[in-house]
Amino acid sequence: MKNNKLDIKAFLDRDEQKDLLRLLTAGSVDDGKSTLIGRLLFDSKKIYEDQLAALERDSKRIGNAGEHVDYALLLDGLKAEREQGITIDVAYRYFSTNKRKFIIADTPGHE
Repeated sequence: MKNNKLDIKAFLDRDEQKDLLRLLTAGSVDDGKSTLIGRLLFDSKKIYEDQLAALERDSKRIGNAGEHVDYALLLDGLKAEREQGITIDVAYRYFSTNKRKFIIADTPGHE
């Protein structure tokens, strides 16, 4: 048990030393802001296996990307967002790499 506490403390200490980069998306409706962020999370391998399984299942059921995975569904969590295929509320996603921490804000594109 003590070894686990040391591992967690060491992890948190390393994480605290990383620089934080905050990003937000801006653009019109259907410019692909949510899809871009979802794809970034996917490509950086920051999606858990259960999230990926749900994404693949939901993409077939309600996605707007045809036969492909709809990465926007990773961010559009509200039922209305998923039904309408648009972002209604700002969604924040946190992830980190070995060198940096990120907070990305996915913003609505309504004009």
